[in-house]
Amino acid sequence: MSAGGARWTRRRALGALVAMTGAVGAGGARAQAREVEGFRFEATLRLGGADLVLNGVGVRRRFFLPVYVGALYVPQRSSDPETLLAQRGPRRMSMRFVRDVEAELFMNSLDLGMRRHYSPQQLEVWREQWQALTGVIANIVVARRADHVTWDYTPHAGARVMQNSVAITPTMSGEDFYNAVLRVWLGPHPADAELKRGLLGV
Repeated sequence: MSAGGARWTRRRALGALVAMTGAVGAGGARAQAREVEGFRFEATLRLGGADLVLNGVGVRRRFFLPVYVGALYVPQRSSDPETLLAQRGPRRMSMRFVRDVEAELFMNSLDLGMRRHYSPQQLEVWREQWQALTGVIANIVVARRADHVTWDYTPHAGARVMQNSVAITPTMSGEDFYNAVLRVWLGPHPADAELKRGLLGV
């Protein structure tokens, strides 16, 4: 091979390496902390012995007014809802309320979202967990401005609601139930399309 040909081959190989590195960097971009509506969401957190990353942040609006800011933490970032719902292990849906919201209104929104995504027969499978979740949210009564409410899952504790870092009992068994509720935000019939896009990071 001539010297010129060797140089051309090296340049081509270097270009391919740079392109590959750039692609990996874009796909594996590190999560960054976000501040939305005055609330800061850290890039990472630790839950149930696992490190989670911020997948995305969005705002739930009602009649064009912000109600809460939602942030989704997962083991691995993705912009595909089904990929996120297929992940296993600890996860968190974090909500910081922009205004006071009655628990009944919040529960009604969740109930509508579940019925949009699942048949009565499917919902019957989770009847016990759903009744427990209804009672948990009723105990909150009102989510005040700046309250921090999370929908968490860890293998050892199951699904649970926390308000301002205090767990509200009981917890609910079944990772499938946790994912079913998470689909209210991420599924094809989301509670808020803009919120869904924000949680997906798109």
